[in-house]
Amino acid sequence: MSTATLVPPRARRRFGPKALIKLVLIAVVGVGALTFLFASAFAANNVSTSQETESVFNEAATLPADMLDAVTWIPDTPDLPRQMEPLTRTDITDAWLRAWAQLALVADGGDTAGLEVYFSNSALDGVLASLPEIAGAPIHQIGHDLRLDFYSEDGQVVALEATNTRLLRAVPMGDGSVAWYDTVETWEAVLVLEDGNWRIQHWVRRSAEGAWWTDPAAPATAAVPAAVRGMNYYPRDTPWAGFWAAFDAEVVTADLDRIAELGLDSVRIFVPFAETDARHVRAETLEPVVEFLDLAEAQGIDVVVTLFDGRTDHRPSRWDGDEAHLEGLTEVLAGHPAIVMWDLKNEPDRDVGIHGVSADLVHAWLGHMARYLRSLDPATPITVGWATGEAAAAAPPHGDAVSFHHYFPAADLEPAVNAIREVAPDKPVLLTEFGLPTWNTVFPGGHTEADQAAYYADVLTEVDRLDIDGFMAWTLWDLASAPPDAGIFPWKTGPQTHLGVLRPDGTAKPAAAVLAEGADLDAVARPGALQRFTKPFWIVMLVVMALTFFFTTSAGTGFFLMRHRRRAVAIEESSE
Repeated sequence: MSTATLVPPRARRRFGPKALIKLVLIAVVGVGALTFLFASAFAANNVSTSQETESVFNEAATLPADMLDAVTWIPDTPDLPRQMEPLTRTDITDAWLRAWAQLALVADGGDTAGLEVYFSNSALDGVLASLPEIAGAPIHQIGHDLRLDFYSEDGQVVALEATNTRLLRAVPMGDGSVAWYDTVETWEAVLVLEDGNWRIQHWVRRSAEGAWWTDPAAPATAAVPAAVRGMNYYPRDTPWAGFWAAFDAEVVTADLDRIAELGLDSVRIFVPFAETDARHVRAETLEPVVEFLDLAEAQGIDVVVTLFDGRTDHRPSRWDGDEAHLEGLTEVLAGHPAIVMWDLKNEPDRDVGIHGVSADLVHAWLGHMARYLRSLDPATPITVGWATGEAAAAAPPHGDAVSFHHYFPAADLEPAVNAIREVAPDKPVLLTEFGLPTWNTVFPGGHTEADQAAYYADVLTEVDRLDIDGFMAWTLWDLASAPPDAGIFPWKTGPQTHLGVLRPDGTAKPAAAVLAEGADLDAVARPGALQRFTKPFWIVMLVVMALTFFFTTSAGTGFFLMRHRRRAVAIEESSE
């Protein structure tokens, strides 16, 4: 039998023409599948590479969310070959900001990775050549004004001029420290679209001028008010952020009347940064502030306006927004007859360390804003309300007067004032906050209304003796609530709500009588040393001490009697 007869008929049919066609089709499908897999792997690799490039692009220069607002496009050069599309202008803006941010990273840490994402050709060569000069000298961009000078017909090449590039440059001083230089520079640049990214191919700096961080603003054309006698002001029931949100003209008018009756001639108010639209100030938001100023003018009360209240982020990337805030405020408020001084910032020394900002950088911010405010309002004097005399003496002279706050014994005023006058001998010195709370409970540190009146008298006696140029007490009313940053503990919030010279029912505390000019400060009674023990805290302490003594003595006496009794019993038993 042949071997062919061993194969069943159905098996033989499987290897016929139809079977071969099936095999060919399967092979084609298989090759196609393999081709797809290889192509997918190749594409995945390319996607991964693209993602890595994008990662470098993003890591190299992370911009704050509002940094795009720091670029202003001024009108383009006429007769361009092509008008720039809005999306392209946004891309150019982003590329320009990121290039500067990348340069800042290189200057700060020396890492050149990512430079080629933003620079090419001669611009890249120039940046690399400048590394020895900029290494260790951080650069912070504040804002840019850009003008489009050329846009090619194919949309691939752009020439622009940065007519007003505002930077904060750190200049190494040789002893490990740096000095901040606030500079305005002009740059010309050519950008080319390569691989979907705009890169700076050529750039050159045409000019630069600036000011050191310690340079003061130019003097105001108006004089600092003389012999200020004033009051820091919030309404009783709606202090802090609620003042302007719930502005009540009748309440303000009555309060200004009370301030005038106390013999005072001025008030200090606070304009909160966030609640007045931050960088996008609207005139309608400031309507309550303008109405307050109108009421004060009608009453003959001068006003010191404190700016940037609640603004604690002084990183240079935020400075452009702060400039815009000043522009919006001064457009509405500058020149109002009631305003006699701008207080640039309340207690900026307390902002040191927030967001990693150093004391020097806070001073650089103050100097920049003082100079910018002066450019917007040449007339009105500027000051800064330092939290202590020590902080005021350590600060560069940012304004036309030196202001400080004092919540310490009156005897400590003299060394504080002497230190200030040593560094700023030609500037008026103002005490723009002082006070003593009349919160007197079982918690320690309480004070009576008599304590407050004596403190006021002592401080004002020193103001006269030291020839301080003015004072402003804190504050008119015992307020309905403590400031938001006071916390929740009663020993923190209680004193903050009892610093007024008027009680919540409208009656005056004894301290109110010593504010008027010519008040007999020597006639104010000073509480004796023994009177402190009549305060609730000391009464509680004395009671606790007495009870402790009583129970300790009672326990000791009981122990002695019990021991004596046991000894007597033992003697009696031994005698039997």
